[in-house]
Amino acid sequence: MPLPSLTQIFVTFLKNIIPIIKQAIMVLTTTNTIEGFQIKDYKGIVTGVAINEKKLALGFSMSKYYKALKESIDETKEVAFQALRDNAKQVGANAVVGIKVEIELMASNYAMVSVTGTAVSVA
Repeated sequence: MPLPSLTQIFVTFLKNIIPIIKQAIMVLTTTNTIEGFQIKDYKGIVTGVAINEKKLALGFSMSKYYKALKESIDETKEVAFQALRDNAKQVGANAVVGIKVEIELMASNYAMVSVTGTAVSVA
């Protein structure tokens, strides 16, 4: 019996690995559909909220303040998106569509980010 060619091995590998990768990836999008995927089941609305409680010092340098504010929002946004992913996984979703992001700077200069979307199963 001849051994399979490298091409045959590679094609077999891709056929087996692509479904696994599709299941492992959490797709996040602001659109209501995902190109190349079909929504199979709607799981419900999920949210991720995060507050960065590092107080921003308001000094004489506005450029330093704006840079610190941007960094604070970026860090907080990543935490909020991770919470959104975790909540979507808890309801059995592998994607979140229709994502809306709200960013607030609270009275004490704390950045708050809220991320909301619809958890779905796609294939």
